[in-house]
Order: sequence, then structure tokens, then C-alpha cells
Amino acid sequence: MSKLTRQIHLYMYMDDPDNYEHSPERLMDYLGVSLRTLQRDFKDLRESGTSNYTYNSKSGEYVYSEEDATKIESADRRRKLYLTKLARMCRIVKKLPFTDLEKLNEYEADLKDYLSERKKYPKRPDPYGPPKMPYIPDIKYEYFNICPEVSERTRQRDFQTLRDAGFVIFYSQRYREYLFTDDDSYITSKDSALYKALKKAGDIRKKRGS
Repeated sequence: MSKLTRQIHLYMYMDDPDNYEHSPERLMDYLGVSLRTLQRDFKDLRESGTSNYTYNSKSGEYVYSEEDATKIESADRRRKLYLTKLARMCRIVKKLPFTDLEKLNEYEADLKDYLSERKKYPKRPDPYGPPKMPYIPDIKYEYFNICPEVSERTRQRDFQTLRDAGFVIFYSQRYREYLFTDDDSYITSKDSALYKALKKAGDIRKKRGS
């Protein structure tokens, strides 16, 4: 796991209200790092301007500080670039909307049933028509809303960083949109209607593309 990936995971863990235990021991175990590395990771999050967590000796845990994280402007160019990317990636994982793959799977199953019925009974009246495709957020558009200052090349690199961090994000020929999720069960289960639809469109074999 790269340093950037690890720090993204630390940010997501601390930002998730379902995660109650913020002790150094829990975080060290979660990330597989030493105490010193954990301290450096929190320092990077703080100096990137992302979030400000400090160790509270009374509770024995890292707690959120009401003071704004202090973005360091005096760092050298290499460190500035790194902290800028860290801050951007944390914004992305917090704000970029997921594609609702469960609804897409239901849509594909309903569509398959509908087409089967139409083929079997082509002359039967069809007052309602085919099932309506659920809303799919425009991931690329949303990305540039979050990060309007970056180039297309940076967008491609950021999408790869998301993949490296364990997310699934790829352009689907089936839907003419990027799909983005942290749960790929519907696109890895060969029994799911969504998997079959994506495979037919050629999306499964190239789902790691930019």
C-alpha cells in the first residue's frame, strides 16, 4: 500500500461516523503501520489542510480539533505537490457520488424479463413500455465540479489513484458513463443481471480502464 493510499484510508476511517475507536493501537492495526508512521500520516492530513486530528492523552484517542487544519505554504515544491494531491484526493473520496449498482442490477433484471415477454408475446399490448433506467451520476462532470483547476491528464491519474485505493471506477460502454463504487459485488458476481449486461457490452474485461 502506498503512502497516499494509506493516508486516504486513514482519512476515510476517521471521517466515517460508524468508526468509533480512534486509539493509536486501533489505527496502527487497521493500517499496518508503526506509531511514528501514524503520527506522520496525521501530520500530512493536517498540513494539507484536509483535517485536524490531535492525540488526546486523557481519552487515549485521536480527536477532531475545532481549529482548522493549517495548510503549510512554506514547504518545498515536492512536498507542496504531494500535499496538494492528498487534499484533492480526500475531497474526491468525500464528495464524488457513487453509482447505485443495486438499482442498476434491478433495472437490468427487469429489462431482461420485459424483453423476454415482448419476444414471447410480440402482439400483446404494451401500455407501460420498458422499465426506466435509474439515474446514473455523471462521474466525470462531478469530478471536475470538485476539482475545476485540474487537467484531463490529472483526472486520469486521480481515477487510477482511486483504483489503487480499492475503489472501482471505469467507463461503461453500456451506459456511456463512468461507474464508481466501493462495492463491486454486483459486477463480480456472474449471476447478477448487471454483470451479464456489462459483460455483453465488453465492460467487464476492460473495467480497469481510465
